[in-house]
Amino acid sequence: MGKNLTILLFSGAMMSMEANVAVALGEKALDMGHNVNLFLFGEAVTAALKDQTPKRFPSLSEDLGRMVGKGLKIAVCSTCCIGRGIQPGYLMPGAKIGSLTEDFTDFMEEADTLLMLGR
Repeated sequence: MGKNLTILLFSGAMMSMEANVAVALGEKALDMGHNVNLFLFGEAVTAALKDQTPKRFPSLSEDLGRMVGKGLKIAVCSTCCIGRGIQPGYLMPGAKIGSLTEDFTDFMEEADTLLMLGR
């Protein structure tokens, strides 16, 4: 039985490479049979925006969509979304608007390991 990895990401899509590192590590853990939960906080909520077409960066929504198919759970901070004008329909399939006090707490209770990335 795999272990449970929770990733708390602070850096947004195309802001720096932390989001790409989080995605790569999370996907490797999924491929190894582990469970992975991803909580997006602050500018990281932009990583779950659907239909991204970046010019010089990988598409995180494409990568995350593939990972959802492998079992990734994604929760996006509701307060951070409100502050950026992000509504549920703007998010990629599989990502849900959640909260620190419920979703992240649940992710932490399940976690064997917590990885925090961002600025």
